[in-house]
Amino acid sequence: MENVNNNSKCKLAIYVAAILATFLLVAFLVKQMVKATQPPPVSVERATARAKDNGDIRGAGVQALNSWGYADPAKGVVRLPIDEAIKLTVQGYKNASAFHTDLVARAEKASAPAPAPKNEFE
Repeated sequence: MENVNNNSKCKLAIYVAAILATFLLVAFLVKQMVKATQPPPVSVERATARAKDNGDIRGAGVQALNSWGYADPAKGVVRLPIDEAIKLTVQGYKNASAFHTDLVARAEKASAPAPAPKNEFE
């Protein structure tokens, strides 16, 4: 009986050691993966470049909000300043049903696929 009891204690110790080793191995692999995939720290030059790019993007956004231009020249969709768009919207809602119909027609025109280019050989 003692032999069987010692044998089961030995098996239990082996299982516990194997499970502990597996957890330690997984923890080591996770630590190595985090270390391998971590990006390098941001240097002063990279931070300056990011700040410049961010300023350029924001400047382009402000310019797009406050100027006229084509959003999609192929479809004839224009971009107008935000203040002008607000005025036109307020004015349009004086006759809401006609404005809604016009707005839906414009949205369909803007989202329609672009016309196919002409084939020179036909």
